[in-house]
Amino acid sequence: MEPTRTYPPSYFPEPIEVPNHAAQGPYLPRVRFVRSVVALHALTIVATVGMAIWGSVPAWPWSLGIFLGSLVAMSAERRVFGNSALAQMLSPTLLVIGLYGLAGMVAPIQAGGIPLEGIALVSVATLVYVSLCGKAFSYLGLGFLSFVSSFVGLLFLGRDREGGWLASAAVISAIWTFYVGYDLSMVVKRRRTDEVGPAVADLYRDLLNVALYPGRVWLHWKRYRFL
Repeated sequence: MEPTRTYPPSYFPEPIEVPNHAAQGPYLPRVRFVRSVVALHALTIVATVGMAIWGSVPAWPWSLGIFLGSLVAMSAERRVFGNSALAQMLSPTLLVIGLYGLAGMVAPIQAGGIPLEGIALVSVATLVYVSLCGKAFSYLGLGFLSFVSSFVGLLFLGRDREGGWLASAAVISAIWTFYVGYDLSMVVKRRRTDEVGPAVADLYRDLLNVALYPGRVWLHWKRYRFL
């Protein structure tokens, strides 16, 4: 009888996965799932911009509090209820509340000199890519083509603006492209193909997870005595 092999733990926390997740399925259903998530995510951005322009939104800093509160609530809901039917309902509901707060943050952020046009262009470019990629989908292609397309759009929008605007917008566009592409590759491993709404909520929820990730790594290292 062979002795049981033990392997040292990873230096970083393992990604969360659920049984029968979307990435385990056939190629075409997986791409349809990603396409649906990207489309609905782009719709949330359009809705947020629409509320910011035409709606009655909370003032700063209440808007920030509402948005962060919704992210915390979504993270707590996922830990408590997991992938239950209640969680499937709560995630989109909490996201709508978060988008209401996010809409109130758009104007103050823009007024502070932070260009958000790159995020909108990346969302459009990502949607175009997943709609036209057919059987050639890849996260690398999604990231590269989305960034290049969004940068071309920024060149057009920034033709009458100072150079600093274009540089800032391009950096934000690059960061958002990397975030969306990487997080999509993680979301497909913790959501099933019928969980499009909760998967979109994950794209927002993970903004908080990114901010808290260094603490998660520290706890992981402390648990396995890497420190």
